[in-house]
Amino acid sequence: MALQNLGALNAPLIQVGDSVTMGQKIADSTERVSAPVHSPIAGEVVKFGDTYNSCYAECSEAIYVKNDRKNLEDKTLQPISESELKDTPNDFPIKRIREAGIIGLGGAGFPTHIKLSPPPDKPIKYLVVNAMEGEPYDTADERLLIEKTSNILNSVRVIRKILGSPEVVITTKDNKVEALAKLKEVFSGEPNTRIIAEHFTYQQGDAAQLQKVLFDWEAHPDKRAR
Repeated sequence: MALQNLGALNAPLIQVGDSVTMGQKIADSTERVSAPVHSPIAGEVVKFGDTYNSCYAECSEAIYVKNDRKNLEDKTLQPISESELKDTPNDFPIKRIREAGIIGLGGAGFPTHIKLSPPPDKPIKYLVVNAMEGEPYDTADERLLIEKTSNILNSVRVIRKILGSPEVVITTKDNKVEALAKLKEVFSGEPNTRIIAEHFTYQQGDAAQLQKVLFDWEAHPDKRAR
């Protein structure tokens, strides 16, 4: 898909007949609010054409790749260690996040590197890790807290560095017993970090509602809750 984010339309970087690898960047834009698209499979580009985009309930341009079953991986983006990250300027991880095509998964698909680039005159006081679940029977956040706690810790450390080391507030519901135990175990040594687990109700996982509960703060009606 040439468009998988709430931003500018991407232009293809490859042509019909080209071979691509898993994770290779195949479409991008020079616009600020945008995120590149990467091939999920390895194979041959066979055509460009429109396809139905369920995120936007309309058709958008797509890149069709025929899977060659070789599963060759692109090596362009290599992971960096925490020690290396510590000594890098903030624009490096922001650029890396953009190049990786990371976007919000709540439905809007807003590019994450934009969210992590607030105006210099707007210091960030809190970093809220919202693991509240959006619907009563959702368990995706819960499973991530249990199975990928170390990944969450690493991600929080990266974001804290980018945002100037704000206070971290991790929120989940008090009935997530196993997840809460994992959070306390993994985050116990983290500085300036709180874990809040209460009997939160439906819709308090929404950003605006959660800010009201945690900090008794409401965004202006014509502003986004951030």
